[in-house]
Amino acid sequence: MAKENENKKQTDSFFEIIKEAKRARMAYEAKMAALRDEKTRLVEAKEEGKMEGIEIGMRKGTINVAKNLISLGADMSMIIKATGLNEDEIRKIKEEIENFKH
Repeated sequence: MAKENENKKQTDSFFEIIKEAKRARMAYEAKMAALRDEKTRLVEAKEEGKMEGIEIGMRKGTINVAKNLISLGADMSMIIKATGLNEDEIRKIKEEIENFKH
């Protein structure tokens, strides 16, 4: 009888260890999934930032081309065609150039 109780305790202990290992494994897998999700979010945010930077750079380049064309005396229609900017945007750039000169 004592031997049976000892065997039962060992068996129960063994199964408790297995249960604990399963819980630890589940916690580990949940943590790893969270880390993968975080990494994915960071990579996506970085890519979004790069694209935004490229767009800003392209916009600045277009404005610089418009400024150069304005300083060369190009007419409005040529500047519109060359840059893709609209007339209001070009007028604003012309005003900025004029204000900077004074």
